[in-house]
Amino acid sequence: MTKLPYCIYLETSAVNYLADSFTIEELIAIRKLIKKTKNADFFISSVTIAEILATKDEVRKEQLVYLIQNICNDNLLNSPSEFLINYIKVGMPRIEQKYEFYSNYELSRVWKDLCKNVNKTFIYDSNDLKERIKFLQKEFSEVIKILFEENSYLQKTIEYAIEQSNKNKILNDYEKMIIKISWLLIFIILCCGVDLLENSSIENYWWDLKLESTFDRLNFSIEKLSKLTEFGPIVMMSRMFYCQKEKKVNRGTIIDMLHSIYLVYCDTFLTNDEHFISFKNSDNHINFSKIQLVSENIFLNN
Repeated sequence: MTKLPYCIYLETSAVNYLADSFTIEELIAIRKLIKKTKNADFFISSVTIAEILATKDEVRKEQLVYLIQNICNDNLLNSPSEFLINYIKVGMPRIEQKYEFYSNYELSRVWKDLCKNVNKTFIYDSNDLKERIKFLQKEFSEVIKILFEENSYLQKTIEYAIEQSNKNKILNDYEKMIIKISWLLIFIILCCGVDLLENSSIENYWWDLKLESTFDRLNFSIEKLSKLTEFGPIVMMSRMFYCQKEKKVNRGTIIDMLHSIYLVYCDTFLTNDEHFISFKNSDNHINFSKIQLVSENIFLNN
């Protein structure tokens, strides 16, 4: 079996930094060197691609697309929903075994084709993408309002979930908030099936269980999936949300949360975004240590 490459994840701000700091030829040479000497490679996700495609400046957008085509692995990493469903299916362990976490969504096939022929580019509906991002922001904002400000059925259900899954445990305020945010994310992403570009993994999961109603899905999650609030990708997203809790929920907040899932699965997380450095400094969790400013990364400064 081929050893999996060391995964260097490029968050979108890192892609922008590379475009401004190196030529394509320099980056191709760097990639060849780290593949040969470190069995390492640069990887991106559907989140990175979506954010690049949402760039308003058409020339800049195509510059970024051409860059990632030339320097990134042609295997697209799992989408957030794929990671989440895979994690559930392996039993929600404290430590998930590393596996070949490459996406099976349609975008992954498009991406592989674009990497083979760098003269091609993405053909997509930019208005549709913008609407998807707006919808994601709207869903998060509305559910947060219901959950934290109103005495709603959703709020009561989640309070019940927290009580049931944490009996005989003494939780501090931070732990309580992370669990509460985790249930919020479970409701939006898992129960409502909200993902940035594709969500077939989630819908297929519920289809197999014959659960169509959002609240039937939530009740099932409370009964069977409470470990999602303790370990795995949902908790990483919750920590990121907590780190930005003082800010209004906007596109950046949502995208940062989706990027944060990749902290669980990559070996190094490259960013040029100070939000992520603040995130790193906010907690001593092992996954936070993976965050590096792209300007300080040893692979790019040797």
